[in-house]
Amino acid sequence: MSDPTQLLAEIEAFIIQHEMNATQFGVLAKNDSALVFRLREGGDVYTKTATELRRFMENYRRPLERARPERRAAHA
Repeated sequence: MSDPTQLLAEIEAFIIQHEMNATQFGVLAKNDSALVFRLREGGDVYTKTATELRRFMENYRRPLERARPERRAAHA
């Protein structure tokens, strides 16, 4: 098992930095919407899972926002 307190602190900092909520993080990182909530309630994860979560955070790149076409003023 891993150190859940340290891992949770890393995740909390990550979701703040990337303006992400706990559910989004869990789904993106491990397809598990309740992952962060379980850690917050004192749950733990296997060392392998902790390594995968840290790798996800290290390699995460925020998706680019879709470019919106500029509106042009209508000419009368």
